[in-house]
Amino acid sequence: MLARDVEARFAALDAFLIEHQGLWRPRPFTHLQLPWEREYPELAQWLRQRTLADAESCHNWPHDLPAPAPFPQLAEQALQLSAVDRLPTRALEPARHRLNVDVPGRKWQQIEAFGAALNFTHTPGHWLDWCAGKGHLGRRLLQPGQQLTCLEHDPALIASGQALSDHHRLPVTHRLQDVMAKVALSPEHTPSPCMPAATCTCACCNWPARPVASNWHWRPAVTTASTPTAIKPYPVPHAHRNYGYRLMTWACR
Repeated sequence: MLARDVEARFAALDAFLIEHQGLWRPRPFTHLQLPWEREYPELAQWLRQRTLADAESCHNWPHDLPAPAPFPQLAEQALQLSAVDRLPTRALEPARHRLNVDVPGRKWQQIEAFGAALNFTHTPGHWLDWCAGKGHLGRRLLQPGQQLTCLEHDPALIASGQALSDHHRLPVTHRLQDVMAKVALSPEHTPSPCMPAATCTCACCNWPARPVASNWHWRPAVTTASTPTAIKPYPVPHAHRNYGYRLMTWACR
């Protein structure tokens, strides 16, 4: 998908999510009655009558639910906005010895799928792991001759990540930074040129990265969601969920 097509797609997704944010923004399990239930009483009643087994059975195919309006219309629109092809993959370089220690199995599979889907005309010289946690993604992408900077807001994760990077004797710098804060990042935090990458299960890929990207001449390359075996663009909003799996890579100009 060309960059201009990606921008148009995500502009449409942004508009869709903003228009219907009343359905997905309220935090689950914090209300006896969700605010949108007064507007769509038939849909609310239908959902409340469903069992946990019903929910589990359609977990991966919510757009097929025979739910009352406006769910079918919204699900169809969401399905159209998220209809993109699976990304091509390549053979990933073997991981360093014991690099996957302390990484949950499913997360490691996601990281492997993410790395296999990356294909660059020019090999990156410096990776930027955005919202890095302990930096598992960045360390897996890091190859000889490259450097890595990890941005994370949790001091405990920074300390653990730096210890892991030092243990593997890798050229990694872990820095304290809240990537959701509306602040300008300095060259110290975002070395240029660099290749930012992130695997996120929250909203941090919708963040102040655009002004930051503008300042540092980055452009969005692809936003994806991952499974253990494949990686493909999948930014599907679900009205009955309050989160989405996203993997994102930003490409330098």
